[in-house]
Amino acid sequence: MDLEGLTRAFGRAAATRNQMTAAQYFRIALELISRAPCRLLVVGAGKDTELYTRANAGGRTLVLEGHSKWLETIVGLGAEALHVSFQSQVNGPALEPCTVPEGIPPHVLEQSWDVILVDGPEGWRGDLPGRQQSIFLAGQLARGNTTVFLHDYERPLEREFAGLYLRAPDEVHGEEPALAVFRYPA
Repeated sequence: MDLEGLTRAFGRAAATRNQMTAAQYFRIALELISRAPCRLLVVGAGKDTELYTRANAGGRTLVLEGHSKWLETIVGLGAEALHVSFQSQVNGPALEPCTVPEGIPPHVLEQSWDVILVDGPEGWRGDLPGRQQSIFLAGQLARGNTTVFLHDYERPLEREFAGLYLRAPDEVHGEEPALAVFRYPA
């Protein structure tokens, strides 16, 4: 593992405004380092993607993202990327029945994932997609020995959908933003 590169990536991620706290990034990085190399699925690319790929050294990191510009920013970080689209909207009615985001090939849905991180799409404004489909996807893919991280758990919709598609969290780190951790034992 490239400890120097990991330290730099951690510093960059933790210095980004309006994102996770340093302690929340540390919790995710600790999980990845302890399980690396693992199969990591990330919903929502960002400036923190480098941290996740470095912490998962030698593992498979797949990022699902709805914005092409974010996909472009993670090229060269060692992660695979898929452009997906979301049909939900924060101010719209909940999708009934809920579906996975469009653009995910069947082999991704059949894959066993060790860690799933839901940090997208955006959900802080009414006209944005929100995370119903991302949380639903995590619930569909979480199997024995999967850890799911859900960022922005303090938001009412994230909590509601977590209750529907995941379960009660095993840990919650922070208040605003909050990071919920769901462990599915083997």
